[in-house]
Amino acid sequence: GRSLLVELAGDEHAAVRAHAAWSLGAHAPDASTREVLRSLLADADAAVVTNAYASVARWIARQERAQGDADAEGKHWSEALCAGLGDPRAAVRVNAIAALGQAGSSCAGHPWARLLRSDPAEEVRAAVVRVLAATLQRTDGNEQGMSAEHASAAFELRRCSAFELSRRVASRFIRLRKRPGASS
Repeated sequence: GRSLLVELAGDEHAAVRAHAAWSLGAHAPDASTREVLRSLLADADAAVVTNAYASVARWIARQERAQGDADAEGKHWSEALCAGLGDPRAAVRVNAIAALGQAGSSCAGHPWARLLRSDPAEEVRAAVVRVLAATLQRTDGNEQGMSAEHASAAFELRRCSAFELSRRVASRFIRLRKRPGASS
């Protein structure tokens, strides 16, 4: 089980490490698996890093389902997840965004607004919209119930909806704005 995955996470072949990174997300985290997964977040291979972020998101989701609170697991990962937003690989940024959204964590410098405004990857902007939609849903569209970062991003979301060139991302803006209780 877990000990084999920890061993495979150090394999010389990236595909093996990537599968191990993904599979670690199926097990409840402990100190050793957290350490291994944290090291995989810095791997040179995109699939390994992407799967490592996905596993962190799965751990946080499991914590939320089990205890109704993502904070306990999310606090272990906040700094690493925020670092993932600066990764040059779009797939890594998307999974870091998903994990941050799952944790309800925030990062210094209001990255949601920056990513919405200037990330070149459509899938990254779409991931930010998904996180903001979930945040708005949890707060019933009331920006008073959001962190300063999320409120800033909600403002940016309204502003960017008029300028988004990607049809896919723009359609997410439109669906979000049509949601009951959503502010326009």
